[in-house]
Amino acid sequence: MLRVPSMDVVYEWRSLQEQKLAERMQHLFDTGEATDHLRIMGQTEIRHFIQHYERLTRFMLEEMPSRADVTLYLNDNHKIADIRVNRPLPGCSDA
Repeated sequence: MLRVPSMDVVYEWRSLQEQKLAERMQHLFDTGEATDHLRIMGQTEIRHFIQHYERLTRFMLEEMPSRADVTLYLNDNHKIADIRVNRPLPGCSDA
């Protein structure tokens, strides 16, 4: 499981994804052609999109780390801050 630090970073990361997509598309369509058809989300649309999955995501963030074989805890910069193994992985032994 990938465990994000908070729902706040989920919003932040998704906003950053949309911003990078908009910049990439603007570069590709630098001819002055309208880019409205590309469906890049604004902040309100991003919030609505994430809220659609938020209840399930919050539940999974609490429930799954104890049930997952391996949980990778991410920090605010998308880097792995901690790794927790609940059960030995198949093919791995202490010997």
